[in-house]
Amino acid sequence: GKESYTNVDLIFNNYWNKEFHNLYTAVGFERRRAYYFKPFQQDPVLLGDYRSTDTNFELIYRQKFSKLSYMGLKFEFRNVDMHSRVPESNFASNSVVGLDGGHVVGLGLVWGSIEPGGLFFVSKGFDFDISNMFYSDYFGGSFDFGVHSIDLRENIFITRSNIIMLKFFGRFITGNPPYFELSSAGDVFKAYSRDIYMDRHLMGLNGEYRMLLISIIMIRGFLGVAYHAPSISKFKMNEYLPCYGGGLSFVLDRALGINAGFEYVAGRGTKGIFFGIGENY
Repeated sequence: GKESYTNVDLIFNNYWNKEFHNLYTAVGFERRRAYYFKPFQQDPVLLGDYRSTDTNFELIYRQKFSKLSYMGLKFEFRNVDMHSRVPESNFASNSVVGLDGGHVVGLGLVWGSIEPGGLFFVSKGFDFDISNMFYSDYFGGSFDFGVHSIDLRENIFITRSNIIMLKFFGRFITGNPPYFELSSAGDVFKAYSRDIYMDRHLMGLNGEYRMLLISIIMIRGFLGVAYHAPSISKFKMNEYLPCYGGGLSFVLDRALGINAGFEYVAGRGTKGIFFGIGENY
């Protein structure tokens, strides 16, 4: 059948009172065809596909906690409709929470120095983001679970033209989350589809080297690994998902650190070429 994909994101990020207060608001809408892989598996098992509609709203209010960090509250509402499932029998035979979709409502604490919603700037030194979100039917949602995440980044400027970027990411879930809120290797590496490795807990470590050849051209190479498991005790060092690649970027705005370019990425059983603007990889 005809393939279609729709994605719209509106983001507003405001600071006031000498940047002491920060209010971040994001509204997102996505409609796509997705593939359903059996969750909690080291080897992907494709059971079917479905079409989904995903609506998301985030509101974060923060105050400056230290010279470089902010602390505050985050509210999230998300509604997912999973429909047109093929073949229907495969979906019905696997009792996975939230396989029919539903909505989640969460409230939690956030603390960090990373700009909400992604970061264009590459700042020298250490950056972090820690969040503890709790989703409950007491807030009006359909599921009770918690999501605890940590994002640690270290940017080492060897010279102004040579940068090493290190990142650790962890996402750990408690309670009984729906299928669409499970952690995914796609949360760490875009070499992997969001749907292929779904699990309760996820950890990832990656590093990138960037070298500015001339004033507007930068080459980059990166390497990383991700681990996923249904429980903390089941993480195994020899069961990992690799990701590696490299690319070429053109500096659009040196002051903001905004680049445009392309990169080749590969992982276990997957590879691709991506074009885009920004610093995420």
